[in-house]
Parts: sequence; structure tokens; C-alpha cells
Amino acid sequence: DILLLGGDYIAINDSIVSRALATSRNAKLARFPYELHPSIVYPTLGAMLKDFHCPDGICAVFGNHDHWVAPELCINSLSSNRVNFLVNDCMTVSRGSTKLVVVGFDDYWNGVPHWPKTLADR
Repeated sequence: DILLLGGDYIAINDSIVSRALATSRNAKLARFPYELHPSIVYPTLGAMLKDFHCPDGICAVFGNHDHWVAPELCINSLSSNRVNFLVNDCMTVSRGSTKLVVVGFDDYWNGVPHWPKTLADR
């Protein structure tokens, strides 16, 4: 019912995302066999995700590679396609009186991770 994306959508030579998007047309943009240019990966991934049926939504966080390569393009491409990008933020999923809080932190190596202000009292 919910899709959680853990980051590093780009710059992993043999990732599922990179392999799925690899074509001979954009191979000239790659430094490694499956590493594709962010102008291809992030918009294509966002467009693919907007068609997923997830009643409780799609949540994403940065990976260190996303921070290194094109963080603004990453967050804009995914957010504009129904992906809740959680950078030191959270969202709540409710089932009757039960609640699940999904927390997404900024990348530890390249960002500034901290507890979301909305959860400071928990």
C-alpha cells in the first residue's frame, strides 16, 4: 500500500534503475556502462512512479549519490510525480485508530540529518 524509496537512484553502475533506463541513445552520457545522466534518470523515474497505484503514497529520501550528482533535479522530478520526498520530514499513514509515522532523514554523508520538527516531542 506504500512504496518506500531508499535513495541512490543514479550513479550505481549495476542498479535496477540504471539498467532499466539504459539505451544505446543515451550511452554516450554514461561514465560507466549503466550510469546514466541525471537529466534522463530522474525525470524518467518520476514518470514511471506516477503510474504506480499506492493508496498510502510513495515516499523517497536522498542517497549520497543523488546529493553528489543533481539533488534539485532529483527532488523536483520525483516530487512533481506524486512522490513525497522526505528530507528531515515525515508523513503519517492511518488505519482506523492505528497510525504509522514514516520518517525520512537527509543523507548522512552529504546532508544534514535531524529529527523532524513536527516530531520533536516524541
